[in-house]
Amino acid sequence: QDHDPLSFGLRLGMDVLSVTEINDLSFARSLVNDPAVQYAAFRSQNTVGGQFNLIGYSYGSGVVASSAWAIAQNGGRVDNLVLIGAPINQDLYDAVRQSPNIKNVIIVNLQQYGDPIRAGMSDWSIVSTLPTLRDQMPRNAGHFYYSGTGAQADARRAQLATDLYNRGVR
Repeated sequence: QDHDPLSFGLRLGMDVLSVTEINDLSFARSLVNDPAVQYAAFRSQNTVGGQFNLIGYSYGSGVVASSAWAIAQNGGRVDNLVLIGAPINQDLYDAVRQSPNIKNVIIVNLQQYGDPIRAGMSDWSIVSTLPTLRDQMPRNAGHFYYSGTGAQADARRAQLATDLYNRGVR
């Protein structure tokens, strides 16, 4: 797929910069009194016979990590918090791992595919990955290993689902 290099680079740059607004404990704290988070905490306490799981990939992992911590602060329970290619800061990473109401934190780093992103990075380190991400995105490589369409992308995601199932995610 052809991309206009300037607009493609600007869009990706804005995505990388926007992640730094939602990837730390400060943002998670701002969610604690949110009615949707409080409702999620209530729902997680009343999940009969099932799991309350949150799964996020890339930007989404910052959102669900912050949400999981805020849910836990409201007395909610998260059975599995799955963070894939998680550009989250160390403070949020430590907070979700140490929360007694978040039972299982599964980090899926993609470094074996060349992803420069990992949980526990500083904002500056995340922003500095932009040139690598710009190269990887159109090829569905590295950080974007599980993105894309077609048989190969479907097989990658199916393998990820099997791996998560084997780790107890239902």
